[in-house]
Amino acid sequence: MDWILDSGCTNHMTSDRAKFSTYESLSAPTRFTFANGQKAAAVGRGQVQLQIDNVSVTLRDVLHVPAASVNLLSVKKVMDSGARVEFSNGRCK
Repeated sequence: MDWILDSGCTNHMTSDRAKFSTYESLSAPTRFTFANGQKAAAVGRGQVQLQIDNVSVTLRDVLHVPAASVNLLSVKKVMDSGARVEFSNGRCK
């Protein structure tokens, strides 16, 4: 499953437990609502490694949301980490 870059998402998240290189179960599920109204709960948090154009990227504090139907990459979290996100000519880099 690909990752979707989301400018409205406050956290990175995935439903795929196998993607995590480190993992910690949350003491209590964190409940939230997706933009489409679907309710879900995060049950864990950890690090996920991504390979982007021959560069290995570590996403920190990724939420494990079993009910998520897509992997979300938070633009805010990327920028908070010190990286730059640039949108131009119909592309993002």
